[in-house]
Amino acid sequence: MSRKKALTTLSLTMINVAAIASLRNLPVMAIHGFQLIFYLALASIFFFLPTALIAAELVAHYPEEGGIYVWVRKAFGKQVGFLAVWLQWIGVVIWYPTSLVFVAATLGMVIYPPLAENPAFIFSVVTLFFWVCTWINFRGMEVSGRITTWGVIAGTLIPGGTIILLGLTWWLRGNPLEITTGWSALFPSHLISGHIPLLCGIAVSFVGMEMSEVHATDVAKPQKTYPMAILASTLAIFGIYALGSLAIAFVLPPDTLSLTSGLISAFHAFLAAYGMLWLKPYLALLMIIGVLTGISTWIVGPSRGLMIAAREGHLPKLLQKRNGAHMPVNIMILQAVIVTLLTSAFLFMPSVHTAFILLTVLGSQVVMVMYALMFIAAIKLRMERRSKAKLFQVPSRFGLWLTAVLGLIGTSTMFTLGFFPPDGVNVVAYEASLWIAKLLCIAFPFIYHQFNKTRLS
Repeated sequence: MSRKKALTTLSLTMINVAAIASLRNLPVMAIHGFQLIFYLALASIFFFLPTALIAAELVAHYPEEGGIYVWVRKAFGKQVGFLAVWLQWIGVVIWYPTSLVFVAATLGMVIYPPLAENPAFIFSVVTLFFWVCTWINFRGMEVSGRITTWGVIAGTLIPGGTIILLGLTWWLRGNPLEITTGWSALFPSHLISGHIPLLCGIAVSFVGMEMSEVHATDVAKPQKTYPMAILASTLAIFGIYALGSLAIAFVLPPDTLSLTSGLISAFHAFLAAYGMLWLKPYLALLMIIGVLTGISTWIVGPSRGLMIAAREGHLPKLLQKRNGAHMPVNIMILQAVIVTLLTSAFLFMPSVHTAFILLTVLGSQVVMVMYALMFIAAIKLRMERRSKAKLFQVPSRFGLWLTAVLGLIGTSTMFTLGFFPPDGVNVVAYEASLWIAKLLCIAFPFIYHQFNKTRLS
């Protein structure tokens, strides 16, 4: 008896928007002022659009459950396929605390502002909410899909539309802007050294378009549904990011903008000016719902991809277990444990800001390696494919090569930018922490493979 197809085109679109268009990313972009439009355009040309186009082609031709693992495995074999899905999973696990810091900081700003920078409060809130999201996702994709659809509407589209409307009203009324606008202000004359690591944050803001493919078995006609959902979500995501981050930049000077509480601070500035501060707690609640929806979406996606690899022998049998709702429960518990350990960095780092940047850069560099493997795999699979079926694909081999090369330029650039330390940190400690963690992440599949091979011999 076949399982009911739990996801529609709308559900899939909302999963993409929930996974990518997180409002907590807006301050990372707004800190660049009007130049954020330039950086967003670069990120779109050299990363977001190549990822969306190639993911749409790969899922149209290879829609079986497994996502990035299946694609890279078909191109380069099981070992490299496992490396790719492992990098996707561990990179996202590293990213979870930085996303949930936004939730903690927003709560802190509403309850008692100094809590927004209190490490113990940040640790407690991040850990609690992640375990709650993990438990909710044990219920299965039908429940998760419903939560995602309504969560995106309530927690992303409503507050995102509100900040855009407030910013537009502010500009049309001729209120003073905290940034310089115009053609001359669009292009950077030089890079501010302290902002270089944050460019990784812009790239990471667009990560995830390939992730929803692991739900292929939950979608009717994925060859048609996925390209439609990817197109719709691409337009929505870019609009939310560009207009929302500009609205924040209008009212908060870049040198005072907090990466963790900047959005709620921008709402405070707008609402105070319009005599509507009573709305602030309600908008904060909606934003928290939006971020938790995104976290909930990510908890399921990469975990299901890793489970497919585990069931082909790449991980212990303990991690191959599904519950009655077809959820990889043990992998989800493992990632919750790792997130708890990573979140402890906020207790020991010099500041919440420093820990936030370190985890953001580490997660982005790990995931960029995975995307490089995906782009190269797409080229190899196109060269080998003999199918004449009328399925979506990037037009012509030249078009695919161009798209993949643009993506590879973007991923290699973002990987390199991560080596520039932010201002105000111990450079030696920062670089050592980054290198050790990154090498461990990338080397683990090979270490485990060698250990398993020795154990079985």
